[in-house]
Amino acid sequence: MVDYIETALGSLIIRPASEADTAAFGAILRDAQAWLVEHGTSQWVPGAHDPNVITQIIAGGTGYVVEHEGQVIATCR
Repeated sequence: MVDYIETALGSLIIRPASEADTAAFGAILRDAQAWLVEHGTSQWVPGAHDPNVITQIIAGGTGYVVEHEGQVIATCR
């Protein structure tokens, strides 16, 4: 399932994450976690974004990515 949404940025693609998205998926989550920690929130436990956990999320079909101009810019579950 691939969906398209029009935003102020332009057209975004929302699709299930694939194995090829593992690095980008993890990087986005780690960046979000770092930002939250900087702002006094510890929403995620250590290891929540371990590559093995991300691989399981993607393999299980519960991870999605948002693409803009061929770049993964967001994730969701």
